[in-house]
Amino acid sequence: MNTPPQPLINFMPKIWEIVEKIEGNIVTQSEQNFIDGRGPAYVAGKVLCRPSGAQGPLGFLRIYQQIPWLGTELQKASVRAAQAIGPFEPPELQALKHFKQRGCKVVPELLGYQFGKQDKGDIISGGFVTYVIWEKVPGEPLEFTRFWNCTFSERQNIRVKFRQICDEWPPYPKRFHELGLNSIEQEDRISLAIQALENQEFTSISLAARTFNAPRLILRHRLSGGQTGERDI
Repeated sequence: MNTPPQPLINFMPKIWEIVEKIEGNIVTQSEQNFIDGRGPAYVAGKVLCRPSGAQGPLGFLRIYQQIPWLGTELQKASVRAAQAIGPFEPPELQALKHFKQRGCKVVPELLGYQFGKQDKGDIISGGFVTYVIWEKVPGEPLEFTRFWNCTFSERQNIRVKFRQICDEWPPYPKRFHELGLNSIEQEDRISLAIQALENQEFTSISLAARTFNAPRLILRHRLSGGQTGERDI
């Protein structure tokens, strides 16, 4: 059964200013790995940004740029240019688009994206460059130690909110890996996570979270003193 076509996503054109560099990572691949379906090689950088001339809203921008296959980094430009592929739609973007098209309110909102190509003088002439911008959710990350420093009632409130958020998730396509998720059924993943929370097996939650390549689900809750906390789950 084919998935029905989804509505187009329209974004107002904006110029974004970089506020702060956050992190970067590199994904290396051999050409054979790419042929075998393991995806392209790229570097990705994440920055905090905001619309030009405005005080908000803040967003996160991730830039994906193709890099050469392992062992070809120092070969001549024409060899590297022959490796160019594109456009590249990372699982993170696929998932954020999926949730936005379904009006999901419990994940960060997709604010924009763009596909481009590298210039002639770049590492891979014609190689892909992909930009993805999504909402920065208010609050501060709730890390492992901070969670267990909360009172029992506060931890219980977090668990209740976690269950509520899981119930609000829209249905996924049958093939989860198309959204950057593994093949575990949605109900099984949710049950595993909830069971781990109820049993206070927080290491199991960390394991369950790794089945998500994208997007990051943010759990917000109220701490003592009126502060807002967050947890990536």
